[in-house]
Amino acid sequence: MTAARSRTLRPNRVKRKLERGEAAAIVTGEMGLTLGLGDGGPAVDDIRRALAGSGYGVATEGAFDVELEQAVIAFQRHFRPRRFDGVV
Repeated sequence: MTAARSRTLRPNRVKRKLERGEAAAIVTGEMGLTLGLGDGGPAVDDIRRALAGSGYGVATEGAFDVELEQAVIAFQRHFRPRRFDGVV
């Protein structure tokens, strides 16, 4: 994670959204997260699980890598076509 990128992690809120199947809220940036390439931790794993549960072929654990970035872009392109940047 770069120092310039701010992050507000709300793991309980992310978990509740996942339990309700609200992957779009997580991946389109409505959760107050700012995550991108190189980041890791529980929030990234939650994003991976949300995408995998929505049919995107990503591993459910691991750092925010190029594979995850491409899945996020594809998801954002579908749910937020005005801005798809691969950043959550």
